[in-house]
Amino acid sequence: MTTANAAVAAVATTAFYASISAVAHKAVPYLAAVAEKLFMVSLREAVPGDNAAARYNYGL
Repeated sequence: MTTANAAVAAVATTAFYASISAVAHKAVPYLAAVAEKLFMVSLREAVPGDNAAARYNYGL
């Protein structure tokens, strides 16, 4: 019975972390946009060679 319990716990743990990962993938772009608004900075300007024209042309 303990093997079955361990298997159930492993599946539940995997599902739990997968759900956290899915939420994080949805939330990170939103949180980045909020941070840009709050701190009045552009997180995209850190990209080497980036400039305003390139951001405008690519809709970023």
